[in-house]
Amino acid sequence: MATYEEIYGKRVEVLDTDPTLNSAYEGQVWYNSASGTLKSVVSFSAWSAQPNTINNLTGGGNMGFGTSSTSALFTGGGPVPDATSGSQKTEEWNGSGFAAQADIPQTLNQMNDGNMGFGTTTSGLVSGSAPGSGAINNWSQDWNGTSWEATPTMPTTGRGTAAGYGVLTAGLNIGGYGNPIPPGRLTRAEEYTGSAWTSGGTLSTGRYNIGGGAGTQTSAAACGGQGPSDKELVVENYDGSSFTSGVSLPQKLRGGRTAGTSDSAYIFWGGSAPPGMAGETLEFDGTAFTDLGADMGTAGSSGVCAGTTTAAINIMSGPSPGQNKTQEFSKSISSIVEGAWASGATMNNSGTSSAGFGTMTAGALAGTGPGVDFETYDGTSWTDRPNLNSNHGAGGGAGTTTAGLCFGGNPTSTADSEEWNGSAWSEGENLNQARSSLGSATSGTQTAALAFGGETNPGGTIRNNSEEYDGTDWTAGPTLNTARYGGAGAGTSTAALFAGGNTPPFTANSEEWNGSSWSEGNNLITARRDLNGAANGLQTSALLYAGEASPGTTGATEGYDGTTWSTRPSLSTAGSNRSGFNSAGNTAAIAAGPSSSTEEFTGATTAVTAKTLTTS
Repeated sequence: MATYEEIYGKRVEVLDTDPTLNSAYEGQVWYNSASGTLKSVVSFSAWSAQPNTINNLTGGGNMGFGTSSTSALFTGGGPVPDATSGSQKTEEWNGSGFAAQADIPQTLNQMNDGNMGFGTTTSGLVSGSAPGSGAINNWSQDWNGTSWEATPTMPTTGRGTAAGYGVLTAGLNIGGYGNPIPPGRLTRAEEYTGSAWTSGGTLSTGRYNIGGGAGTQTSAAACGGQGPSDKELVVENYDGSSFTSGVSLPQKLRGGRTAGTSDSAYIFWGGSAPPGMAGETLEFDGTAFTDLGADMGTAGSSGVCAGTTTAAINIMSGPSPGQNKTQEFSKSISSIVEGAWASGATMNNSGTSSAGFGTMTAGALAGTGPGVDFETYDGTSWTDRPNLNSNHGAGGGAGTTTAGLCFGGNPTSTADSEEWNGSAWSEGENLNQARSSLGSATSGTQTAALAFGGETNPGGTIRNNSEEYDGTDWTAGPTLNTARYGGAGAGTSTAALFAGGNTPPFTANSEEWNGSSWSEGNNLITARRDLNGAANGLQTSALLYAGEASPGTTGATEGYDGTTWSTRPSLSTAGSNRSGFNSAGNTAAIAAGPSSSTEEFTGATTAVTAKTLTTS
């Protein structure tokens, strides 16, 4: 037998600790003398939990499509636990969370028996739904990236739970239910050209709930499914005109899902198998199935899938009455640590309704406690610093821990503005309009700041005022399109963002500032007020959290990419008037409150991981 040195031209290194790993270490082997183990960097497979849908939708009759683990569209299903009530909601997965999209025209519930669909998040199609538990129709709808529109109906009158493959201009449905339901099991494939349906080849075994999704119109694998009397092992491959027998599954399954580029290179996961749900993940290389040893966190069947053999997403897997689950598959040399909020360091004062600015390792909250306290954060602990000269609770802020700015606020509304030089606060030029619960460009500076919105008390006058600060004077600028208070701001003095608040009522409205005017942006997913300092980041990379929604307070977190708001992991404790900072973006944040408690957000990270080698 050849030695490692003979194969690779070098000996196995002996180290007393693992090296700092990066992708260059893939395939390298070393001996860790401290642990007495032989180690290497090799790829491994795993599933991880991801944020669930906005509308708490379940699987069962859902439909959708996608091209990758970071791009998929889901529609239909019903709200958990009443999955039979139906939904017209459409949601898009962007790799981090879900964003709301235009409703589909027909109400779809768990009993709709829709087909899987095919296409991309800008050009796709779904078809074959049943109103309630009635007969399946041949309805289909085309998605253009922003809205749904009717398309030619399928030639088969009634086709549900068919497997879908391909893109809008070269799509494919295989198998499924027919009318009546049951016992109809269809054998026919139907192809879509982008404008019309045509009949394709014929399966040898009619089946519904076929495991599908991977491949194209000319290279698709129909895996398992429910046959005439039982779940099936059979796999049939389609070449664009006819089916041929493929390598059978290792066990009888229906409702599994696949991801990959062709009928000879894909992964298969999940499905309904006696006596319950399967969670295994299998890889097919054109010759045989191999168990990757990566079970789903929640075993299940059906749902919307997208991706490749190394990165895939499964949305809404679960048995009837359905589960609101999103899970991501990865095969790489890196382990993925999902984003989450965790308990942070305790403040010296209450951090609610304060103005935040700075970074995760050099941040500050001004107007804490009774509205005059000031604390800085070094990434580990909070330090009580000299107080503000006056009350700025629910005020705005900008700058750094050595050159900060705090303005407005106070229960009775002030125009006062103060500057921080790293050791003390001094009076600055006043705002032109006194107000509290205003928004601010939290990533601005002491010499380039922006204040907007708010409420003037006593009297409760809601403001649309916007003012710019140059380090010397506040200057009135173009007003907001919607007057409100209690919203949250982010960004800089030339590229700012203002979202949520109370008009009244609570609003999901967001607006963007380009340095000269405010324009309408896309709305938040959840309308809310009493955000105040509960946002951070940049106009193209912001994070917003907590607030008062309807009914009650919320811990919901949303990320903004400059175009769309999408879900992020929620705070562990819901609340209003939380405060925070992080001028760098939306992958990290501090949320102060309630009282002196804090939570710290860390976005998803990846790290190259060493594996211990063993004999078997």
